[in-house]
Amino acid sequence: MIAETFNETRTFGVEFEAFGEGTEPGPRLPSALAREGIDARWHNYTHAVVDHWKVTTDADVDERYLSTGTFNGYEVNSPILHGHEGLRQVEKVVQTIEATGGFTNAICGLHVHHGIDRNRYSDHPAIFPLVNVFLLALDYADAFDRLVPVSRRNGQNNRCAKLDSYYSSGMDLRTRLIHSASTDDIINAIGDRYVTVNPYSIEKYGTVEFRQQGALMDTDLITHWIALTQRVMDWASAGRYEAIEPDTDSLSALFATIDLPECERDYWYSHCDMEQSEYDDCDYAPYDAVGAEELVECYECGAGIPDGDECMVHYDAYCPDCYRELFFTCERCDDETSRDEMEEENGYFLCPFCAECEREEERERVREEEELQQTLDLDDEDDED
Repeated sequence: MIAETFNETRTFGVEFEAFGEGTEPGPRLPSALAREGIDARWHNYTHAVVDHWKVTTDADVDERYLSTGTFNGYEVNSPILHGHEGLRQVEKVVQTIEATGGFTNAICGLHVHHGIDRNRYSDHPAIFPLVNVFLLALDYADAFDRLVPVSRRNGQNNRCAKLDSYYSSGMDLRTRLIHSASTDDIINAIGDRYVTVNPYSIEKYGTVEFRQQGALMDTDLITHWIALTQRVMDWASAGRYEAIEPDTDSLSALFATIDLPECERDYWYSHCDMEQSEYDDCDYAPYDAVGAEELVECYECGAGIPDGDECMVHYDAYCPDCYRELFFTCERCDDETSRDEMEEENGYFLCPFCAECEREEERERVREEEELQQTLDLDDEDDED
């Protein structure tokens, strides 16, 4: 059970990746969620933060990663949530995904965002709460490994690599973090967002993103993971982190350090060290595992992409990761457009041309309404005469 001390005011959000049977399981999910009282809508791929549950595409759960059956992947993103009511919404959404035939495997991740005040952490020494989070994740990496599926431990999954996987400076990462004076220093030290705790979301969303947990169809595990990572955030804000030498039971040391409530410790002691499961068994192969002769080169990052899986923009090929960072498909004309130029009008994500057309149509609608009202007013005056 989640302790009553769960922070009711700190915001959080989740991203849950899954597969479903058929050609369009994602677009069908919002109607099933609506029947459960959850406001959910289908969106073409977008990073926009919205005020409802968003079901969208995601390259990490593309159908090419499954060898049998007709299945397609999707990602479910929550709106900004709070407290126990937010946890109940998460439970209901996961239960609905499973009830409608959704399933997950080692490709699928659960990403939990916890809100922060970016203005508060703009400079040194106020930056120390954020430094605390990353120091704790670094010092207790072995303990966190015991709380996640086998396939997501020790950097095995390239979407939640170890914190020091991309670090190349002569100074060790721990020392570099301790001397961080800004969020940019933390981001530059870690160097990538595909790590267990993502620093890039600090500037982009005003959150710290925990990426290591698997998207298991287990609502107890999911809510306890949200509560645990939120406890890390609350503890980190309370004081400067003084590292201790982890004892032989690093999990007990972690729980003691963040003062995790007893009922939540009991849950994790009975659910840690998960053995290999069906979740961990899948035929996933990252792009770099494919033979070089079968690859085309991404125009942006140079990574190899299986021929036929590239995303084409004009005459240039992009890997799915770079494409979703750089481009989006206009929801009106279907043209590929730079994300820097993306505009939102009346709930649609549009290219600049379509956005201006949408605004012009709105102006025309307003003019027509005004003319109609003027006509009605004149008719009323004639009647009075």
